[in-house]
Amino acid sequence: MLHKTKGIVLHHIKYGDTSIICKILTQDKGLQSFIINGVRTTKSRMNNSLFQHLQPLDIVFYFKENRSLQRIKEAYPNPVITKIPNSISKSTTAIFIAEILYRSLPEDIFNEQIFEFVYGDILTLENSGNQNDFVFHFLLNLSEILGFQPQNEGKNKRYFDMREGVFCDSKPDYADIIEGPATSFLNALLQKESTLHFNEKVKNFLLNKLIEYYRIHLKDFQSIRSVALLNPEYFD
Repeated sequence: MLHKTKGIVLHHIKYGDTSIICKILTQDKGLQSFIINGVRTTKSRMNNSLFQHLQPLDIVFYFKENRSLQRIKEAYPNPVITKIPNSISKSTTAIFIAEILYRSLPEDIFNEQIFEFVYGDILTLENSGNQNDFVFHFLLNLSEILGFQPQNEGKNKRYFDMREGVFCDSKPDYADIIEGPATSFLNALLQKESTLHFNEKVKNFLLNKLIEYYRIHLKDFQSIRSVALLNPEYFD
């Protein structure tokens, strides 16, 4: 059955000599895997550049329930993303966000709130000149939608318990905690306060802790390789 919807490209790998397999977050069918035949040839009607990280698409595809790979018939950019692929900091941020999404979201589970949230953040990333704390707000907002957002009451508390998702005064007797300046930074993010006084080391530490936080709360959540792309200059 032909189905028309909106989608957001998250990831693709080469398949054979001319094709790709692509993970796309769709507006009404959730995360789906697609095979796009012949897209890596000069004769293809669909350009391979359509399937860059976080490119929004209008797609027409042959949908079959419980099929592991759907087949795309047509795909068009909507809108065309130009600033993200032409900026090192924005493109690496896009790769990171896309990896977080395809490792966090189960396939076939429909959640339009997630789609609308991601779509809005893509436009923000595309059009904003200031990326301060963008990935942190993305991770915290996504955790809220997925049901494990940190408790927003951490002022003057010394620790954040990653298992329980709460700030606390007493140090838990296990290693899954955030402490020190990173605790204050996390609280400032949640309270939407200024974070300019936190340095690169603190931000990098919290970023890795938030990825660990996802691992604790999401079953089968794998390591995020693209975090290495967010070099120190990102946090300046």
